[in-house]
Amino acid sequence: MFITDKQRKTFGSTSYLELQYCIHKGASVKNLFAKNTVEHWRDDSIYICVDDMHLFYSEYGEIFGKSNYKVGLKNIDMFGINYYNATQTRSIINKIEEQKPCDYKILLDWLKCAQADNGFYILGL
Repeated sequence: MFITDKQRKTFGSTSYLELQYCIHKGASVKNLFAKNTVEHWRDDSIYICVDDMHLFYSEYGEIFGKSNYKVGLKNIDMFGINYYNATQTRSIINKIEEQKPCDYKILLDWLKCAQADNGFYILGL
């Protein structure tokens, strides 16, 4: 379900959810959602093909829970910008280690790196 940027480029489509590290430490919530803050198609991101969106949501929706959004917390928006801070990232890691959902190892390894940054984004279609 989770693929690298190199694999995404091989498939040639642009219909992906992108899980991207947030590298903007100390930024305000408003700035975390500014258009110039989010840069699509980063090499260190991982991707979920649109064909796997329902599988991702069924396997991980409850684990990820509510994300930070421009105006508070909300469920994952598959068509918008979702932000998870470092505390939420640690909680997600713990839940994944406990529940071991589909393809969890790839995501778990990637999320452990997000702890060093300022959490991560899920960028919708």
